[in-house]
Amino acid sequence: MAGHRDEEAPMLLAAEALAVEDASATPPREVASPRLFVAVLLCCLSPLLFGFSLGFTSPVQATMEGDSRGVRHPSTAPGDLVIFTPAQFTMYASLLNVGAVPGAFAGSAAMDRLGRKAALALSAVPHLVAWGATIFVSSPAVLQQLRLLTGFAVGMGSAVAPCYIGEVAPASLRGPLGTAFQVSVTLGILLVNVAGDYGPVVE
Repeated sequence: MAGHRDEEAPMLLAAEALAVEDASATPPREVASPRLFVAVLLCCLSPLLFGFSLGFTSPVQATMEGDSRGVRHPSTAPGDLVIFTPAQFTMYASLLNVGAVPGAFAGSAAMDRLGRKAALALSAVPHLVAWGATIFVSSPAVLQQLRLLTGFAVGMGSAVAPCYIGEVAPASLRGPLGTAFQVSVTLGILLVNVAGDYGPVVE
């Protein structure tokens, strides 16, 4: 019996050595495909809308408060626009952050239940509803509610998009692709200010 164990010992040691060697072997290098960059680009539409929503109040403040001084296109304000008081506009601007809090929790729950991709697509729905309705509304109270809904969408996207990018990106590109989220936010802020100051006039 002892001899049998002595014969097995070298085999066990050899097997353990092979296991250690396999564990320490360098993993194969992950190659990024074009589909990866397309997926990240589409994902970045969410933080782009985040930046657009965040910066929206800057170019429209004077028009919404009825002050045409310093406005590049003072004649473009709708005739039925209900003018905001400074207090109403301040509330309108801040409601984005208020709505983002429950939106972030909703995004986390949606990720766990539906997955990253489906949750990211779902976050676009309140964006579409809020901005689509904003086009046709002039009441301060209703616009503030739509701003709250926009914040909810921003919170959802902010919770889901970084997780999605981190999971689909290979380890070698996780850092560079991870910065795409913040770059998209700042790009959205830039684009909405450029559009507000230099966009075409719609009479």
